[in-house]
Amino acid sequence: MQRSIRKKATDESAGIHAAVSHQKGALAAGFAARRAHIGAQVEGQRRAIHAAAEQENQQIATSTATRLEAFTTDTEAERTGMHAQLDQQASRPGATAHSDAARAEAEIDAAANEAREVGRREATQYGGDEKGRAQAAAAVKVANDTAADIAGKGPGIAKELRGAAPGFDQKHVEYAATVDHQVAEAVPKITESVQAESQAAASQLETVTDASQEQLASTESHVSTALSHAEAGAVQMLETAGQRQADHVWTSANQASAAVDGAARERAQQIEQRTAQVGAYLLAAELPNPEAADEVVVSEHTQLAETEKSAVGQLDSALSQAGDGLTQAAGVATQGLHAAAASTQQAADEGVAPALQQVQTAAETRQASVTAVVNALGQQHQVITAGSLDQIKGAVVQAVASPTRVNDQFAGDSRKATDQSVAKAREPLGGLPANARAAADQAGKEHDRGLFAQIGMGILKALGGLLIGLVIVIAVALVVAFVAGFFGIALTAFGAMMIAGAILLAAGAIYAFYQRRTNPETAHMGVGKQMGLALLDAIGVTALYEGIRSKSIATGRELNLNAEERSEKITTGTISIIMLFFAARGAGARPWVRPVELPPTAVAAGRAAAGGVAAELWSGARLAGKDVMDRIGKKLGTDRPKPTAPSAGARTTPASGPRPTRLPDLVRVLREEATARGDTVGADKVGFIERDPSAAMTQALKAEFFRRVDARLQADPKLGVWDAMKEVVRNDPKAFLFKGDDIPPHVIDEHGGMTRIVDLESAHRYMLDPAYRRSHFDFQTWIEDMQKDPSVFDPMQDCDPAALLSGKGQVGWWVPRSKAGQYSLAELVIDLALQRGRYAPGTVRFTLDPAAAKMVGFKRPTPFDGIEFGEWGEADPSSVFGVTQGGTPEAVAPQIPVGQATGGYVVVPSGQYIPPALSGASVPRNVEPADKREAVGTGVTR
Repeated sequence: MQRSIRKKATDESAGIHAAVSHQKGALAAGFAARRAHIGAQVEGQRRAIHAAAEQENQQIATSTATRLEAFTTDTEAERTGMHAQLDQQASRPGATAHSDAARAEAEIDAAANEAREVGRREATQYGGDEKGRAQAAAAVKVANDTAADIAGKGPGIAKELRGAAPGFDQKHVEYAATVDHQVAEAVPKITESVQAESQAAASQLETVTDASQEQLASTESHVSTALSHAEAGAVQMLETAGQRQADHVWTSANQASAAVDGAARERAQQIEQRTAQVGAYLLAAELPNPEAADEVVVSEHTQLAETEKSAVGQLDSALSQAGDGLTQAAGVATQGLHAAAASTQQAADEGVAPALQQVQTAAETRQASVTAVVNALGQQHQVITAGSLDQIKGAVVQAVASPTRVNDQFAGDSRKATDQSVAKAREPLGGLPANARAAADQAGKEHDRGLFAQIGMGILKALGGLLIGLVIVIAVALVVAFVAGFFGIALTAFGAMMIAGAILLAAGAIYAFYQRRTNPETAHMGVGKQMGLALLDAIGVTALYEGIRSKSIATGRELNLNAEERSEKITTGTISIIMLFFAARGAGARPWVRPVELPPTAVAAGRAAAGGVAAELWSGARLAGKDVMDRIGKKLGTDRPKPTAPSAGARTTPASGPRPTRLPDLVRVLREEATARGDTVGADKVGFIERDPSAAMTQALKAEFFRRVDARLQADPKLGVWDAMKEVVRNDPKAFLFKGDDIPPHVIDEHGGMTRIVDLESAHRYMLDPAYRRSHFDFQTWIEDMQKDPSVFDPMQDCDPAALLSGKGQVGWWVPRSKAGQYSLAELVIDLALQRGRYAPGTVRFTLDPAAAKMVGFKRPTPFDGIEFGEWGEADPSSVFGVTQGGTPEAVAPQIPVGQATGGYVVVPSGQYIPPALSGASVPRNVEPADKREAVGTGVTR
């Protein structure tokens, strides 16, 4: 029986394990199907998102292109409309000007005819005799001249009115060009902005798409992981439950087997006990009865058989119950496993449903984000293009409105100018009747006056005009001499006059050509004929011809000139032609340039050259005047012996007699000497010294100085006045230098101290510390090093403290610290009147603070201090300082060591320094170039 029970338990346990395996397979298939379903859903959404992204990007590109195309079309439409309106406005100024010019010409022609009519009416008032005809002719002439004058204004006025229109046309072009330029600049920027917004939107869509894809991937991974975990848990649960049920079956089998075994043992024990009782009963009988015994045995055997049968029946019943129990337990276990698997499948389905909903939600969320981005992009595109187009429209409106307003203003101004010009041209009409009568009266008087008187008056008028012309030629000649001197060329009076005459002749020819071009009588002629007439006008042929013929040289029109007018023209023309003839003859025979030394600075050289020409002209005029007076005196019998004129370049000295000793006489003699030699610098310096107001510049000191100068001139007749002055100061500097008034200490305080500019060549030669100079021995290399790195040289560290900022016993020139703020080399050269060549490589600015400066004793410069410099000039007498040629205040001081300076600063040009050119002017061989000269005895120049 036990084997039967165990076999039953084994079969049922195997059934349970088979059920577990079946449920595990079902679970694996279900979970695999769910994972595949989730994957399919995610992959479908992923593909859908990818396709949607491509479509959305294409939509953005198409929308952007459409928007830009519309913007470009609208912009071009605005530009086209603007140009159409501007073209319409551009034609207005020309039409307005042409209309006003035509009106002005018509009204001026009418005024000219009115003037002629006045002359005709006035002429009818005089008789038919010779005097009356002269008076009538004079009245007609005045009227005709007035008419010609009025008519001559017409073309000029019309030309001026028409000439104003092109300027406005240009403005219209500028307006259009301005807007075109704005549009040309705006369109790329707008395009760039729109495209940038599109790119930003595309980037946002890409970000949204990437986020959606990541979310789908995350959902898929999360669900797959959850399903795997659920599957593993369900399998574990099934295995555990199956094992538990199988164990339960075996437990039940064991319990049933034990129960059957117990019942069997109990029945066997009962049988054994009954057998024992029967045996004992039989053994206990004294006389056994076999039959009775057999009956007992049979009875017991029957009972035992029934008992056994009963026991077997009970055992079979128990065994049957145990088997049913095992079968029932196995069925319950199988049902439990199925229920557990079904529950697990249902839980998996319930877990997958939210994930599927999340996949759908992710797609819907992305679509909402995409819609928002696309809508925002459209709005931003609209804002950009609409705003920009509004600005362009505003610019177009303004561009059209401005020309309209300008055209309206031009029309008003042109109309006003036309009215004013016509009124101005008509002004002579008001006084014409009186002028015609006055001319007639004058003609009557001239008729009554003698012919020779009229001729004489005409000659005097011609001479007066020529005299005025001569004055103009002289003035121009002086300007020419100044300009030539500015470039180092000293012209003679003849050369300056010839150049001035040529300039005025050319200017006269140009003006005459302009007159011929604008005169109605000759305006219609060709340019060649107009130029020929202008040349004849300039050289005097026209005046001579018209004076002789009394007819216009251009048209042959009768001029009706009286004797005075004809004699004036004849005289003017004759003298002009004669002067041109003699000028042409002497052009190659007389010197144009004088080989004399000019001052080193350009302005002073120009002044000296102009002064020399002026002196030569004055001397020539005096000699000519004296010759005329001598001739007149000879005619009148009062002529005197004429002194011998000194030869050119020589100086006469009285053979005997004392030299002047009084200051006024010395000043007069030396100034005349300088003027006669063309030494304008010397003449100027004589005046400077005479006028210097310094307290130490006493009359005695000035007289002593001039006596020494005069003595030098007597000893060396070839010496110039300025050269003699320089020698006197050089020979005795203590007697004449530093005689100016002291600079007040409070003035030095106000300017923050004083500054001295030293050229780098002098600093390198005289001031460097010996050890530093040994390492920078070559000057040019040193300059090049400083041009690359100015810190190579620190004046306060690399200079010898004992070196002097000015030569011993010589003048040191300083400027107020507050007035020396220029840091460029060009400004220093100009403002401080420095020598270009010497200061070209660079400068060192040494400074003294107020405390140190007040200990030095700065003085106002005197002419003695500046005797070496031709450009030195007077400062205002009220100034405590002197003044440089560049207008900067300056002072002088004796030698000062470098160690006493409180600061130093280097100024070098950036790159190679190129001094200002002298326009190619040649320098005389006996004159050293200005930028190489320096004051004698000074190691450091001004």
